[in-house]
Amino acid sequence: MHEIGLAEDILKKALPLAQKMGLKKISALKVLAGETLLIHPDEFEQAFSMVAANTLAKGAKIELTISPLKAACAKCGSEFSGKTFSPTCQKCGSTNINIMSGKELEILELE
Repeated sequence: MHEIGLAEDILKKALPLAQKMGLKKISALKVLAGETLLIHPDEFEQAFSMVAANTLAKGAKIELTISPLKAACAKCGSEFSGKTFSPTCQKCGSTNINIMSGKELEILELE
């Protein structure tokens, strides 16, 4: 269950951010996660609850938004989405593909 590692990453980002914001408790987090991370929302919520158990994020509500995979060919500029993504450009054959979104793991909001 790789969601535990992802939950730990979010907690490591959330705790210093909460301190900077002057929060005594984290009650809610809005998280943006890229499609390529293959996160299962229920498992991520469980994992976060587990890793946050002895922290000021204990009991925090998690709202997870999945960012779709978007990529573009660096050679010809063709864009691909998660449903049509290939490591090779279907238009020009280049393997120089830049992923523009879909790999994120970010905190959007913290309460």
